[in-house]
Amino acid sequence: MAARTGEQFLRGLAGRRDLWVGGDKVSSVVDHPALSGAARALAEVFDLQHRHADACLMPDSETGEPINISHMIPRSREDLQRRHRGLEYVAEYSVGLMGRTPDYMNVTFAGFAGRADEWAINGNERGAQNLVRYQKKLAREDLSLTHAIIHSSVDLSKGRNPIGHDPVQLHKVGETAHGILVRGSRVLATLAPISDELAVYPSGPLPDAAPGRQRASGLRFADPRVHALLHAVILFRQLAPGFRSSGLRQQLAALSGCDPESVSQGAVTYQLRRLRLHGLIERLPDSFRYRVTQFGLRAALFFTRAYNRLLRPGLAAALPNLRASDATLKPAFDKIDEQINAWINQAKLAA
Repeated sequence: MAARTGEQFLRGLAGRRDLWVGGDKVSSVVDHPALSGAARALAEVFDLQHRHADACLMPDSETGEPINISHMIPRSREDLQRRHRGLEYVAEYSVGLMGRTPDYMNVTFAGFAGRADEWAINGNERGAQNLVRYQKKLAREDLSLTHAIIHSSVDLSKGRNPIGHDPVQLHKVGETAHGILVRGSRVLATLAPISDELAVYPSGPLPDAAPGRQRASGLRFADPRVHALLHAVILFRQLAPGFRSSGLRQQLAALSGCDPESVSQGAVTYQLRRLRLHGLIERLPDSFRYRVTQFGLRAALFFTRAYNRLLRPGLAAALPNLRASDATLKPAFDKIDEQINAWINQAKLAA
């Protein structure tokens, strides 16, 4: 399906949906007095893209079908200017009264798909692929999409903005072969009654109820990426003015044996946050620079030296397949093997 008309959009609203206004369930969005005007006004926006097709439509890069210009993933200044011209028609037509026309979410998801690598960090490659596929579906079916990213305010005694976790707020409760299971609530955007689909995706993390108790993933002892990170910490301790995120990217790439361009900014930001929340680095006031703490230096030295000088040589001596030569630990481990085998044989006889 290519770019839809207003009539096609209104027909799409006739599908099954659970919607209430006050205490009454809405049987028809198009005919309900509280919603009809907004639905028909948005239908005119869908018609608008056909009246100004030169500015508002573009060919799909794979199928060639006309899609709305708001689905463009800009790659140049000219692309941004072209998209701006198309979006300008919609803004001027509604005089800003339709603050949540579909182009709002179209542009958002085009941005997501354009940097899917940011969503793929920490092993989320499958999620990033799903995001790219959904962005294509959004464009080719010309869907009206709304979003729910705002956390619910549950306890106003804590303030107007949500703080700390509450079971009423949306949270993960399980996993299946098809994805995750969530429970809770989010605040819907204003386009919800006249949208085709609803997108629920991460917004800003909730601040912890107790300052200084934000959570960060652990630094796994034998993880090669963590060791590259800790070696970078040791190097940065020597820099009196501190270091920037760009410096961390260069060092991580060099220590991992990869191209700096392959290390995304999202991955660097993630590592900086981990180091800061674990107390290994601190941010310099009024700047974008960081400094390695005394604790950070000692922790990095201890873990890297313990791994390189104790664990790796010890494993080489303990594991038969890794023994490069006899070592003082070899007879001890061989003796342990003998005792274990003897105990196993005795247990079999007893059975």
